[in-house]
Amino acid sequence: MIKAAIFDLDGLLVDTEIVSLKIYQELLSEYGYSFTKEEYAKHYSGKTEKENIKRFIDTYNLSVSYQECLDEVLNIERKLISQGVELKVGVKSLLMYLKENNYKVTLATSSTKDRAISILKGHDILSYFDEFVFSEDVTLVSLIQKFS
Repeated sequence: MIKAAIFDLDGLLVDTEIVSLKIYQELLSEYGYSFTKEEYAKHYSGKTEKENIKRFIDTYNLSVSYQECLDEVLNIERKLISQGVELKVGVKSLLMYLKENNYKVTLATSSTKDRAISILKGHDILSYFDEFVFSEDVTLVSLIQKFS
């Protein structure tokens, strides 16, 4: 019998909700707007970057293109992630347990490969994973082939 565990990255292994909030606060402050945790929780948490950027442009009447706004969000995100993202409590000990007990451990994330690997390396937990599925890996065809 194969023993396996599949983990998401954002919100499960690392606390990226606070990073998302800070990204949006910094972005909007550049345009003279404040942005609260309550606004984030009510309108933006759990949404895709694409949805959130479109909503920002519409809600705050930002005079930038979608691509310009996305580029700025990604620049802010890279800066904040380089400063560190908090690992959730118990993650490292759980991964150690799984590895010691011969579980196959997979990371399946909607994050890009570069972003995810950077975060995992930052916490020295990359070596606990046997397989990876990143946002750029997922198409309907690849899902069917990988899991059939």
